[in-house]
Amino acid sequence: MAVEYIGGSILSAVIEVLSEKVTAPEILGFFKSHKLNDGLLGKLKETLNTLNGLLDDAEEKQITKPAVQRWLNDARHAVYEAEDLMEVIEYEHLRCKDIKAASRRVRCRVRNLFPILNPANKRMKEMEAELQKIYEKLERLVRHKGDLRHIEGTGGWRPLSEKTTPVVDESHVYGREADKEAIMKYLLTKNNTDGANVGVIPIVGMGGVGKTTLAQLIYKDRRVDECFELKAWV
Repeated sequence: MAVEYIGGSILSAVIEVLSEKVTAPEILGFFKSHKLNDGLLGKLKETLNTLNGLLDDAEEKQITKPAVQRWLNDARHAVYEAEDLMEVIEYEHLRCKDIKAASRRVRCRVRNLFPILNPANKRMKEMEAELQKIYEKLERLVRHKGDLRHIEGTGGWRPLSEKTTPVVDESHVYGREADKEAIMKYLLTKNNTDGANVGVIPIVGMGGVGKTTLAQLIYKDRRVDECFELKAWV
C-alpha cells in the first residue's frame, strides 16, 4: 500500500520530464521530416500537464477513496506506456541520424523515390498510431477524473477568493498520534506570545504519505484554538 501512495510523487517527476521531451525541437523536427502528425505531440504535452495538476489531490484522496486509487493506478500505467514509447521514438530518431550520416547521396535519392519499400516508414506510422492511442487514453483519464480538482501549474495555485477548510475525519486516520502529539507539544511550548517572531515547522516526506492530513489534524485540534487567537488554512 505504501508503494502505491508514494508512487504519485515519482509519477509527477516522470510527467515533467516526459512533457519536455515530447515537444523537444529535435523530436518535432523528426516527426515533420517523416510527415508524421507533430501536432499530436503538442496535444499530448497539454494533457500530461493537466494530468500532473490532478496528482496532488489524487494522492490525498486515494487514502479514503478506492475509486481515486484506481484512477491513479490507471494514470501511472498510461504515463509509463508513454515513457516507454518516447524512448522508442528517441531511439528511432538517433538511428535515422546515423543512417543519414552514413548514406550516400544516390542511396538517399533511391530511398526517396521508393519510400513504400522502406521498412522504416512502416515503423514510423506504427509509432504514430501507438502515440495516438496513448494520448486518447490519457485524455479519457483527464475527462473521467471524478471529484479531483485541477491544481494549476506546479505550485498548487487556487483562486484567492476560494475559502477552504480542512475536512479530515480523525476517526479515519491511523498511525499519526505520535507525530501529531510531537508537533502539538512543540507548538504549545514554543508559542511566542509577543508576535515578534514567526516559527515554521516543516513536515517533510514523499508525496501521498499524509503530510497534509497530519497538518489538518493539528489545525483542527481544540488546543490550537485555545492557544492561538488567529489561525488560517492555506
